[in-house]
Amino acid sequence: MGAVARGRVRFGVPPMVGGALFPPVLAAFRRAYPGVSLELREEGARRVESLVLHGDIEVGATVLPTDAVSFEVLPLMRDVLLAVLHPRHPLARRRSLALRDLESTPFVLYRVDFALHGHILEACRHAGFQPQVAAESSQWDFMAAMVAADMGVALLPRAICRRLDRRQVRVVPLADPVLRWDLALVWRRGRYLPPAPAAFVEVVRRAVGTGRGRAGPGP
Repeated sequence: MGAVARGRVRFGVPPMVGGALFPPVLAAFRRAYPGVSLELREEGARRVESLVLHGDIEVGATVLPTDAVSFEVLPLMRDVLLAVLHPRHPLARRRSLALRDLESTPFVLYRVDFALHGHILEACRHAGFQPQVAAESSQWDFMAAMVAADMGVALLPRAICRRLDRRQVRVVPLADPVLRWDLALVWRRGRYLPPAPAAFVEVVRRAVGTGRGRAGPGP
């Protein structure tokens, strides 16, 4: 720790991922390497992957699955998506839901450059319906606020749902199918990783090893 006195880390992270996992990790890196410049790019997961591939950033956080041929992959967190509903929604008191139960409810969806945008649409198609999209956003708190305003349903990670005001929304597990939200750190396979970004990867690796990157049980 501290052997890298100077340098720069360009790190890409989707907004939802950053708030759920990285503030304590970034703080630990700053304490260990105060002379290293940390540049953050907030982009959707697929845009983060593109920036890593083209060398615009060295390291990025993304949602699995990803291209393991192009990237070195460090798994960070295993989580699931839960249905977030208005308290007066007819399904809000259910113990669990099938995705197909939400067919007639508009979706408050992620922006199109978010990996979860495509994952959710594909899951809905497999369940036999095309969801009506009420709105799209990159911010989980805005999505939750739209649900609280009775605009529709949002599918948010369990780690995020723990932060929601249960007086304004209800959180119901999805049981059929279970939709995963698994996160990983990626960097370009076969490309030299400079000392500062390599040190950043090691700080993240240690944080994951101490359990900071693992989602706990329960909604």
